[in-house]
Amino acid sequence: MGYTARFSGRITITPPLSWAELRNSPGLGDLRILVHEDVTDHVLGQHRVLTGTAIVAAHDFPYGGYAMLSELEALASTHCRKHIFSGFIEAAGDEGDRWRLTIRDGRAVRQVGTVVWHDEGMEGQPC
Repeated sequence: MGYTARFSGRITITPPLSWAELRNSPGLGDLRILVHEDVTDHVLGQHRVLTGTAIVAAHDFPYGGYAMLSELEALASTHCRKHIFSGFIEAAGDEGDRWRLTIRDGRAVRQVGTVVWHDEGMEGQPC
C-alpha cells in the first residue's frame, strides 16, 4: 500500500472561471474545480451560468494525491493571466507529515512546514 493523506482547504479563484475557461481547463484527477451554478427563470425556460470558484481535493477520503502539484501547475499556467488564486490545499499524511499546496507568482508550490521545539538544547540544564 502506498502513501495516503487527508486533504482540506481550498484555493479560491477571483474572478471565477467562465464556462469557456472551465471547458478549456486541463484534465484533473487528484484535484477538482468547484462549480457554482446560477439559475434564472425566464418565460421560455431557465438560464444557467456555471462558473469555477475554487480548486479543492478531488476526494473526501485519504488518497495519495501524487498528481496534485502537476495538476495545480497546469491550472496556474492556463489561468494566471486573468485570475487571482488565493488559499491553500493542506495535507495531513498518514506518516504524521504535513504540507500544503498553493500558487505563488503564477507557479504551483508545495510547502513543507517545520517543527521547532522551544526547549531544544535545554537538556541537562540546572533547575
